[in-house]
Order: sequence, then structure tokens, then C-alpha cells
Amino acid sequence: MVDLTRAVPTRLTFYAARDLNAVWAPDGSRVVFASARGDNVISQLYQKVSNGAGAEEALFAGDSGEQIAALDWSFDRRYIVFTRSKLGVPRVHNLWALPLFGDRKPFPLLQSSFDQVHAQLSPDGRWLAYDTNESGMYQIIVQPFPETTGGKWQVTAAGGIEPRWRRDARELYYLGFDGKIMAVSVKGDRIFEAGQPAPLIETTITVNVTQPDDAYHYDVTADGQRFLVLSYYPAANSAPASITAVVNWTAALRKK
Repeated sequence: MVDLTRAVPTRLTFYAARDLNAVWAPDGSRVVFASARGDNVISQLYQKVSNGAGAEEALFAGDSGEQIAALDWSFDRRYIVFTRSKLGVPRVHNLWALPLFGDRKPFPLLQSSFDQVHAQLSPDGRWLAYDTNESGMYQIIVQPFPETTGGKWQVTAAGGIEPRWRRDARELYYLGFDGKIMAVSVKGDRIFEAGQPAPLIETTITVNVTQPDDAYHYDVTADGQRFLVLSYYPAANSAPASITAVVNWTAALRKK
């Protein structure tokens, strides 16, 4: 954790294991993350108070040899959405939800032989957006939440990954295969309706269209007015790349 006012870092977890895919609770009070404790595979979910007080709380342990990654925490703090996958090729992630009430028993959202990643819940809790290669290329899909059987709508036509919602749930963003951040207007309560995708920002992000990274490469503020983007430029203290062009080189050969 980094205090941006004082620029002071504070360690949050101390167990000798890999802790990955940290996701904030909507109110910032807690962090959920995956950990490889007791195994060399990321197979457990934990949560911890974000101020560092107390120990981590175990939420869910997956099967042996399974990878788990937390993706999103619902705005009402009732659900955590995560993926479960087995190591191997081709990669297949299935989407699950962990309720933080009642018996806290995880349940599958989407299970198939296709990859489902980058799932994000709309702030109003109605919709689940994710990208999947079910159509042959990764496209953005939206379905109802938590009952995903009530419909299925494809938002993109030319491919896309990493959906993000505006706080009012009336605009959806995603990363196009050309590295552009796109915006789509959204309306509808029971029936989802998406507008025509429009480019917003050109980035230097390179998208692996056959198997996108699990990580997210950008984020957006609640009002949709500012974006934080990973840019792949040379370091400030590195020498700039240069290209040398040699013209009329055949004349130089004749002189020799």
C-alpha cells in the first residue's frame, strides 16, 4: 500500500508466498487477493482489512493444481467474482461468484470449454461484463447478474477485452485489438441495450488477440473523465532508439 500524500509504502501481507490479483472493496475498507500458500499454484482467496490491522481471512480454497484470480467486488459488497482454471493449453477460465453472506458457498456463473476473463460487475449490480473467445475471437459479452441465464448480449463485433463500467452504469469501456480504449453507451433495465462503440484514447498497449493477459492494462475514474493507462515507452534515462538510412549506397560500392 502506498500513501500518495506522504509517498510512504506499507507492506500489507507477510506470508512467504505469492499474493496476486488484489481487488479493492468498493468502500476501500478491504482487499481480496489470491495466494499460493501451501502450494505452488494460486489456489486460495483471502481478504484483509486495507489499513493492515489483523490477519488475513481465508475465503475459499480451490482444488489442487487450480489457479484462482479475484476479478471484482460488487458495489453492494455482497459478491466477489473470480475465475477458476486448470493449468494447461488451451487456457480455459470459468467465472464464479463468492457470496459474502449466508453460507458463503461459491457458485458458478459461467462454465464452458471457452475462456472467460476480465469479468466486471456494473455498479448497479444488474450486469456482468466479460470477454470470451466463444465466437472464435475475444469479444465483450454482457449477461444478467447473479442469474446469468436471463439473456446474453455481444457488445463488440471486431473484438475486445477488459471491460470497465462508468459509475452510473450508462457507459462501458473496453480495450480494442488495436490498443484503442473504446466507449459504448448502455441503456435498459431488464433488456440490455448497447450503442455503437466509439474510440476514446489511443494507447501503446499491444493486445495478444489469441490469449490476452489476465491482468488489466487500464482503469477509469467513476465519472469516466480520466483514465490510468499502462504505457510502454522507453525509460526516461534510456537512449532513444534510432534508425540510420543509407541512400545511394550503390555509388559507394563502385568507388571501391
